[in-house]
Amino acid sequence: TGIVEVLYVPGQQLAYVASDVGGWQVVREGVRSAPFEAVMQDSLTFSPDGCFLAFVIAEGNQFRVVVKGKLGPLYEGIGALRFGPDSKQLAYIVRKGGQQYLALGERLLGPFNAIADFTLGPNGRLGMLVRSDDGWRAVIDGQESEVFDNFSSIRFSQGGQYAYAAERDDNWFIIRDGERSLAFSSVGQLTFAGELLFYEASWDNDNFVVADTIRGTSLKWVGSLIVSPDGLHLAYMGQPWDRSVSVFYDGAVMDVPHAISSTLVLSNDYQHWACLVQDEREGGI
Repeated sequence: TGIVEVLYVPGQQLAYVASDVGGWQVVREGVRSAPFEAVMQDSLTFSPDGCFLAFVIAEGNQFRVVVKGKLGPLYEGIGALRFGPDSKQLAYIVRKGGQQYLALGERLLGPFNAIADFTLGPNGRLGMLVRSDDGWRAVIDGQESEVFDNFSSIRFSQGGQYAYAAERDDNWFIIRDGERSLAFSSVGQLTFAGELLFYEASWDNDNFVVADTIRGTSLKWVGSLIVSPDGLHLAYMGQPWDRSVSVFYDGAVMDVPHAISSTLVLSNDYQHWACLVQDEREGGI
């Protein structure tokens, strides 16, 4: 009688939430689950290998996770279902007794006043951004950082390095394996490619890209970074102070006047780039 959510993943996996006279069901590859009182919207989550499907159901005013067909414990609230990169671990944030915990397998980590974010890394590694009575901290594999005012998401490399951006007194720092960088005015999204770390940052009015501790050209603005998985290819748009918009690709700088920001793409082999340009003569793109 109704379908409210459809999830399709690579590997020809299709799942959706549907209503019938008996209640709400999750249908995976044509196989129906048992009926539930309610399935929470946007909670369908496949593991990276496509073998496991998890979702949240409601029972009255409480909630539980269903994974591998098994019902988890009831909680006051549940959010942010995530599988680890090896598909073996499932973690999610729960509310219990007015505080938040991270449910990791059958364990509850906490309590915390709040959990802003968490990341599951390779080999069972775990990073959390949590608030306790004294402020916000990062917790990496159970080890707490100093207190900061603000954080970005924690990133893990395949080799087990970790990095995150943290703010204190209006300055941002990169914390990488416990070591703090010099101060920045702002920091963009962090990206590990292999064991190399890439990000966009600024100091006062200067914007630049940092490629594994090497600072790039000072620019008026920097667009989104595109990095190959091995870290050997890097491309982005930016505008030098004395030139028009340019494309920066593997160390080369190419003027592309009237380029449209956020349209830069690389080919699948990372050997070629393309972008859209405003054609002022024709009035089109």
